[in-house]
Amino acid sequence: MLMAAPMPTPAAAAPAVPRLRVLYLTREAHPCTRPDVQVLFGRELPLLDVQVDLVAVGDSDADWTAGERHVFPARGRIQRLLAHGRLAMALPKLVEQGVDLVLARDLFWLAAWASWLAHRRGKPFAYWMSLPFPQFMIGRRHELFRWSRGPLAWAQGARWLLKGLVSRALLHRVVLPGADHVFAQSDRMAEYFCGKGVPPDRVTPVPMGVDLNILTEPRAPRPELLQGRRWVGYLGALERTRQPELILQAFAVLRQRVSDVGLLLVGDSQEPADRPWLQGLIVSLGLQSHVLHTGWLAPAEARAHIAGCELALATYPRGEVYDMASPTKIVEYLALGVPALATAHPDQDALLASVGGGLSVAFTPAALAAGMEQMLAEPDRWRMAVVAAAKHLPASRGYPALAALVANRLRVCTSLSGKAPASAFTQERWP
Repeated sequence: MLMAAPMPTPAAAAPAVPRLRVLYLTREAHPCTRPDVQVLFGRELPLLDVQVDLVAVGDSDADWTAGERHVFPARGRIQRLLAHGRLAMALPKLVEQGVDLVLARDLFWLAAWASWLAHRRGKPFAYWMSLPFPQFMIGRRHELFRWSRGPLAWAQGARWLLKGLVSRALLHRVVLPGADHVFAQSDRMAEYFCGKGVPPDRVTPVPMGVDLNILTEPRAPRPELLQGRRWVGYLGALERTRQPELILQAFAVLRQRVSDVGLLLVGDSQEPADRPWLQGLIVSLGLQSHVLHTGWLAPAEARAHIAGCELALATYPRGEVYDMASPTKIVEYLALGVPALATAHPDQDALLASVGGGLSVAFTPAALAAGMEQMLAEPDRWRMAVVAAAKHLPASRGYPALAALVANRLRVCTSLSGKAPASAFTQERWP
């Protein structure tokens, strides 16, 4: 009788990366245009076998291809409050539907509820903060009193103060102590969390990145309205809290030294009263023939406008709130091949020190005007510098690299709860 030869032992195969399913609760209304939501969670994490089930309020018909979509329709403040109530009632069932981890972003009472539900069912809970909203809310009260007085200002200020105090109490007494892991938007924010008692090995800073498609997409032609003049651009929010008046004051000084320059403002404020205030300031400085304010534009159109500028401004106020932020605009400027004139800020200074492509100055009219004049006087030097900087962006701020960091941390967080095989985690802090 012939005996069958033993089968050769196959070489040990590398263990497959476990599929991970994340229930993702966001503060922003869906659809959200923030790249760290749309690109990082909506596109890049699914490529790493992370399914992202979205839970949000907003437009229930908008697409979300990264996983299941649980969107509660809302229009206006009252409907938004009601939608959050419906979301809270639906959350117990959503947590039970086969998810491996619950992740809440920039939420407070809903995050506390999600944390309790996740842990009750033996699932890890992670928290993501993109801006210190409690401090922002409390600071908003003081800003209102700077700009106006009267019963309405006092009522609005009291509302912001109450929201800020309640949110801060929930964050520090419930959400952070109950989080298995915390994602911070910057190194400075990670340091803040550690100072509040979160162990360093439970905090991962993830800065704002850039969609690498911007680096390779065909450049749209320079808009006709930008022809015949050298332009300094600005892309982003123009709320009074961002102090856009300093940009205008600096540009008024620059106009006295450089005659053929214009200022392009692409963006707007969410506060209705801010736009007439800004337009009035432009008129009072005599800049109405030299400033082009487009308001918000579609992303591709906004990029075409900024790409037509000789340099772009990345201004950020200093203070507890904004020092913890990770600005997006400066990364996008460099990806578009536009040199950046930034104001001193922890995250912006670290980026420019790492990849170059711009200049950092103090956030004062005199320093901004001098910086613009210096960069406009050496266009070839800065054009070459930003080309070199763009080559380093994929490794330093590309969303595929950031997604690998986040996916790895999520898998480790899940493995610590016994939900998946352990995965090597090699980088706690983003360079």
